[in-house]
Amino acid sequence: MQNSNNREHYGHITTQRSNELHTAMVQVVLGMVRQKRWTGRYRLIVRYDRMKKAKGSGRSIIAVARALSEILWHMLTQNEPFDEAKMIDPKIRRKAVEMQAAAFDVVA
Repeated sequence: MQNSNNREHYGHITTQRSNELHTAMVQVVLGMVRQKRWTGRYRLIVRYDRMKKAKGSGRSIIAVARALSEILWHMLTQNEPFDEAKMIDPKIRRKAVEMQAAAFDVVA
């Protein structure tokens, strides 16, 4: 973010960053990509897969790392615990709930 004449500009990721934090966020994203068995339904990973086709792996990783850092910032500033349900796409979550409800109806 850059400030100029009381205006805030949110633009491209710059080199004005903490290298350690940048490396940590990229490693988290790479771990999430490797563990698609558990994280494949997360909106961030779906976004990564979609962006990877158009922009390539490197840019996609950085974009998802930035989005993840925003999520972490909100969690820390608002003192909220991690909620996996918020990470899953609402359409997928709704369909999963419907399938579970249907499965319980069949069993009962």
